[in-house]
Amino acid sequence: MSQKASIFILFICLFISEVIKSQTSVIVAGAIPNYKERHIGIAFFEDYLDYERKVAAKTITSRSGTFILKFKWTKSWPAFLILENETVELFLVPGDSLYINGKYKKLATTSKFSGSAAYANSYLAEHRVKFSKMREQTDKKQKKMNINEKLILHDTMYYREMKSFAKINKNKAPEFYNYMYANIEYYYANKIFFYGLSRSEIEERIQKINYNNEDALSSMYYVIFLENYLNFLTEIKKREMKEKIDNFWDFQFNIIKENFTGKVMDILMARLINKTFNYTTIVTTRSLLNKYYNVYKNILFYQKLEKKFNDKNKNY
Repeated sequence: MSQKASIFILFICLFISEVIKSQTSVIVAGAIPNYKERHIGIAFFEDYLDYERKVAAKTITSRSGTFILKFKWTKSWPAFLILENETVELFLVPGDSLYINGKYKKLATTSKFSGSAAYANSYLAEHRVKFSKMREQTDKKQKKMNINEKLILHDTMYYREMKSFAKINKNKAPEFYNYMYANIEYYYANKIFFYGLSRSEIEERIQKINYNNEDALSSMYYVIFLENYLNFLTEIKKREMKEKIDNFWDFQFNIIKENFTGKVMDILMARLINKTFNYTTIVTTRSLLNKYYNVYKNILFYQKLEKKFNDKNKNY
């Protein structure tokens, strides 16, 4: 093989290597002129097994307020740009690039985005600015309303947000489309459990939810909805049994196994076990871990729980 051919093959190998790396990483850079020589970073929830934020990358802005953050990113997932006294929600896909230009303490309203992730994050910022205050005002108003009035306002706000959401071009950002759809759908779905509705009224509304699949698991609102729904099913089952429950944790674990499948079942079981570390003994946790071992689909969840159990067991 000639030297030129060898060099060419080496070049191709290096190029392929860089392409593969870029597909599992993200670059977030920007300029915030009034935020100079200060800490900035990207954080995220690794999963919703717990709500502990992980740091993907961090740096200090330059004397002019510029920054560059390059970090590993393997799934389409929400993230947070963290400044000293401000947090900005983002949504990132492996291989994304995002450039942010804005003013500190007003990033939500002043930021201009460019790069491959600009479309999704521009919409996300716009939606937050438009609806966050309206959601707060709705919550305050509903405290003084009867059930029917609450539902009317609930439905009005839901349709307003969905009308705005309908403007998104799904083809431009399909992963973000799924995430945002779930965020809106389940933000409002969660509220139906707290309006004092009857069982039949709650079930009727749940049946009308259009978005109900594993793609929604990128949304924290969906995970919260699943737990609220699980508690709803638990109360129904308790009434049907009309007898004392010997072990609530086993009881709810079995309800999950009977009513959910796939990743949804997996995360609910894992979250249930995670709660036992704070609310019961290691004996109960060990028992549930053994049951989980026979049905789990996500080995990383199991390993994470097993490690947490072993760490706690050492100090028990």
